Amino acid sequence: MGVVYVLKEEATSRAYYLPLLGDEGLRFGDRVELPFTGPVDQLAITPDGGELWAWAGADEGDPALWSLAFTGDRFGEPELRFDLSPYPAGLASAAVPLPDSVVFDALEPVTGRWQIFRLDRDGLVQLTPGEADCQSPTLSPDGAFIVFSSNRDGSGGAKGDWGLWGYEFATGSVCAIYDTSADEGSPWFAPDGSLFYNSFEYVEGNPVGSILRLHDPQGLEVERLSGIEGILLFPRPSPDGEWLLITTYTDPTWMTLVVNLETHESWSLGEEEAEITFACWR
Repeated sequence: MGVVYVLKEEATSRAYYLPLLGDEGLRFGDRVELPFTGPVDQLAITPDGGELWAWAGADEGDPALWSLAFTGDRFGEPELRFDLSPYPAGLASAAVPLPDSVVFDALEPVTGRWQIFRLDRDGLVQLTPGEADCQSPTLSPDGAFIVFSSNRDGSGGAKGDWGLWGYEFATGSVCAIYDTSADEGSPWFAPDGSLFYNSFEYVEGNPVGSILRLHDPQGLEVERLSGIEGILLFPRPSPDGEWLLITTYTDPTWMTLVVNLETHESWSLGEEEAEITFACWR
């Protein structure tokens, strides 16, 4: 097991792999830069850990979806999966690999809204209807549905704050999962089916970013991660469900923390003055 993350450095952003060493505790080795030629955005790992998917610049600088094969701690060369250059406003971020396709969010060039798409052998299909923005899809452990962040209201129009919404593959239906007056974003499923996400709001004029855990789809039990300072972003549970990766920001420092979900103890992977835009396990 290890960690992959994106570090935004001046005018570009690069992806790195940090291997986990030994069987005792959390001991990480030296980081290795992954061989993407252009700026890298968010990353995703297949459930078996065998492939990394990433948005990165193609030869002409246009965004494209790439995959990178992993064998143990070794990796191959990136393989181009989908080129966004035909889209005049083509921008994309999150990608969720499925067995026979990939689900991702992208800026739809006609409306200028972020939407969720699915790419398979039959082509590209938009999953989210309406005029609101939809971002950051995450796949449920049983593969039946995705949860994403959206500023949509009940009729599909846009509103001021963001909540968590779901899309079911079998029926194509879209429904609200959890929505408060705060902005809920960056959802990610744990192996047990619970859902981590970050909540962002202003309290007395100051930005507050928290990590919460939704233990059931009806939102009857919500747990807040406590005892960690700074604005908390991008929760990513480990494949065994015992650890949580989060990014923290306390001006001017960015850190990636590993949190023990049983004791809530945390360890830093190191401080960076550059922005850590994304981190996940592999």
